[in-house]
Order: sequence, then C-alpha cells, then structure tokens
Amino acid sequence: MATAMPARRWDDWNEAANDAFRRGRFAEAVELYTGAAELSGSPDLDIQSSDRAKLFANRSFAFTKVGARARGWHQRLHGSLTYGREC
Repeated sequence: MATAMPARRWDDWNEAANDAFRRGRFAEAVELYTGAAELSGSPDLDIQSSDRAKLFANRSFAFTKVGARARGWHQRLHGSLTYGREC
C-alpha cells in the first residue's frame, strides 16, 4: 500500500521519500522525490541549492534501484525517450 501524500512542503515530501527508500519501496520513493523536487523549485522558497541537489541525487539513486531506464519511467518524466530529438 502506498504512503499517503505528505503536506505541500518539499521537506515533508523529502522525508517521506527517504522513509520509502529505507523500506525498500523504491518506486514510491521516486514519486515522492519528484514531488519534493517540484515543490522545491518554487521561487518563493528559501532552499539551499545543495538541498535541491540532494533531492535529485536521491531520486537518481532510487531510479537505479527500480531499473529506471525502463521505457515507462522515462516517458512519464520526460515525455519521450528521445528528449525531443528524432532517432
């Protein structure tokens, strides 16, 4: 069962993602790190660039744990495997 989505604060999402990762729920962690990263990008927030970098690094590591190179994950996050280029 998936964890309930945290409040609309990036650090709550980050902590929920860390918890999911520790429990071995890597796909859930990817989703939560993505939510944290989206929220952390708000210009209204006072977030250190190093904290934001950790979010993306943690998400990348979670991706490797679930085999993120699978077509579905890339299409979901990027819309295309070619990143706007023709193969």
